[in-house]
Amino acid sequence: MSHTDEPAVEPSRSTRWGRALALVAGLAMLPIAYQIAGGPSAKMEAFAAVCEGRGGVAVGRTWLRGERYVFAGVERHDGRWRATLGRLPSAATSGRARDVNVVLCFDDGAPQVIETCEAPGAARVVRTQQVSQVRAIAARSGALLGEGALRGATPPTCASLHATGRAADAAGPPPGADDTLAWINATLPPAP
Repeated sequence: MSHTDEPAVEPSRSTRWGRALALVAGLAMLPIAYQIAGGPSAKMEAFAAVCEGRGGVAVGRTWLRGERYVFAGVERHDGRWRATLGRLPSAATSGRARDVNVVLCFDDGAPQVIETCEAPGAARVVRTQQVSQVRAIAARSGALLGEGALRGATPPTCASLHATGRAADAAGPPPGADDTLAWINATLPPAP
């Protein structure tokens, strides 16, 4: 009997279920294997280690003076580090961790009182501006390149708040990408 003449053997029902279960278990393990192999979680942890002062990391590139900046950003929120993109200038980021040469570390922001607005017959309103500390650290070496305060936009004036009756606008927004870019330009050496 030749190979083509042999009758096909149907796998048993238990064998088919076993294969399906193995496939589902394998798919469930993919995210874990990805993290172990250096997925986003592992890279985020590496960049958080830079922010905590535990030295540089091998995932990034060495920053050289005069070289274009490629940033990764991590922010501390309630004591935990997490990745942030909203505070980074989009032209200076990369989807690849190996391209990163500078890690920007943003600490928890806090409102800073600008002034208390009082007007006859109107509720007292406190104008605040969100401020957070930021540090720029060379990804590979862990060297501090610059640090300072990053300020969000200033809220409307007292007169404007009382005229519109929008007391909710008295708290300025948190610092964004434009604020970060202004800080980078004022603090770090110029990049080509």
